[in-house]
Amino acid sequence: MNRVEVYLKAKERLEELARSEHVDINKYYSPATPKTLKANRAENQVYIAESRSDIDLPFLFYLFCGLLADRQYMGNIIKFYSKSSDTQQILSNVLSGYDPKETLENYDDAIALKQAIISRYPNKIKNDNKWENYLTGVYQCARFLVDGKIGGIDLSFEYLLTEPKTSDELKVYLYKLRVLIVNLCEVGTAVCYNWLKECGAIWLAKPDLHIKRVVAAELIKYDNKIFDPEQDDADKIIAEYRRNHMDKMYFPSGYGISKRCKLYPDEFVALYMWEWAQEIRNNNTDSQCSAFKLDRILYLYCTNGRFYLDDGDNDISEDGLLGMIGVD
Repeated sequence: MNRVEVYLKAKERLEELARSEHVDINKYYSPATPKTLKANRAENQVYIAESRSDIDLPFLFYLFCGLLADRQYMGNIIKFYSKSSDTQQILSNVLSGYDPKETLENYDDAIALKQAIISRYPNKIKNDNKWENYLTGVYQCARFLVDGKIGGIDLSFEYLLTEPKTSDELKVYLYKLRVLIVNLCEVGTAVCYNWLKECGAIWLAKPDLHIKRVVAAELIKYDNKIFDPEQDDADKIIAEYRRNHMDKMYFPSGYGISKRCKLYPDEFVALYMWEWAQEIRNNNTDSQCSAFKLDRILYLYCTNGRFYLDDGDNDISEDGLLGMIGVD
């Protein structure tokens, strides 16, 4: 199957499963709205302040606090999404309902923010260094959201939420995102991209392992090979493709980017996903397809179509998707 056919088949099977499970799959195809998320959190006694501008900064700040806390080892320390933890409520109280403007008005730096938590909730912080790193990232994000610049570079959310029109324009976006990754403590590419796409930058896909394996399977298909997750390393396949197609990895001229600068592997994956979504749109296959929607469909398929609910006994799986890609 070509990659448009893979998308159609995966989407069709997922939607069949969703109907059988009485799940509204459409809610997975776009980011959560501020209104929906705030109402959901309010039910759990987590207050998120109302926006005081056209861009809902508390909504963006809340998402950042959660996604930063959810990375690798942080999840077991910060426990932002743990049902038995009070982290969200505590941060809501200390951060004035996740309002970045009030956070900056109330605290001079991350140390002051940490001391406020210790003073009001003395038993909360168990790992001092990890919490300090986390809160440093949180404070830096508040500054970025309020100032609209970071690392001396103007980078507004109005810009980030506007979808690029060409692959060259997308490359420029990806290059500018490097300043976020460098200047926000504990933020790597996956956290950065995941945060932005959940905030509404639907032109982005998160380069997690599932997505990398799918992209690797598509890349080696043209060498008459089938990706085997037990034997093949997706990162190595993507790296080899980059080396063999270096002419496609350069940034466009005229934007002040060094001619020696090239796309990193994760940036290439994001570009590949965006171009795949554009191909689906341009073929009149799905006019609503975006990198976000494509990412979500592939993710749900690779995780057995659980829809974050119950496991199902079906043929939807990562192996099934990779096998579908290998079919002529």
